[in-house]
Amino acid sequence: MWRYSPEKVLRFAREQWSWEPHPAQREWMMDTHLVKVAACGRRWGKTESLAVETAALALIYSGIRQVIVAPTLDQARILFERTAELLQDHAEATGARLSMRATPYPRLRINDGEITARSGWRQARSLRGRSAHRIVVDEAAYLNSEVIPQVLMPMLADTEGQLVLLSTPFGMNHFWEWFVRGQSGDLCRSFRFPTSSNPSISATFLHSQRQLLTERQFAVEYEAHFVDDAGAVFPQAVIQACVDAQL
Repeated sequence: MWRYSPEKVLRFAREQWSWEPHPAQREWMMDTHLVKVAACGRRWGKTESLAVETAALALIYSGIRQVIVAPTLDQARILFERTAELLQDHAEATGARLSMRATPYPRLRINDGEITARSGWRQARSLRGRSAHRIVVDEAAYLNSEVIPQVLMPMLADTEGQLVLLSTPFGMNHFWEWFVRGQSGDLCRSFRFPTSSNPSISATFLHSQRQLLTERQFAVEYEAHFVDDAGAVFPQAVIQACVDAQL
């Protein structure tokens, strides 16, 4: 069973990169449930907090395997590359050995551990049979609904590792079901973080976006609300069927 100390992670981030989370990021990072779910507004700060956490865990806990998954490899690269920047800074300062490759998918090795980035589309099949201590899924709502239970969760079986799901909402689909499951706070815990919980985003900016977007769009993109099909051009079931057909 793999466990970690969030206090160590935050202390390490402060000492190594002079990084401090804002209050909502700290609330999220302090939670250590086996499955963590966050519905996030745009620009909440999920990429930075995840990169810091992933890099710190790789340095604190020798030999752990972490996998970053997103609907496309380009999306997964965003988090991977920010994590790599932090680890490269550490390696340059300390002389730690770091190796990295870009193809056929990004992979980084440091401290006898590994961090890889994969697409949740075509590459999801190639993850079968692999093992990980921690899997981070960015924009989880846009994955095929079967990838998480059938491909990703079995990868954590022998380590009893952690599954981290973050996304802007995408109707009441499988990600919404994970969010609802996490409200019980047993093995799974879920959070909702609107953009306004990031203190670096001004009220003026949010007001301007409210004027530009429909009420529904603003509720989803910036308030991280799950909105049903009412008023949508295409029902959620139709959209999800099209998404699933791509796998």
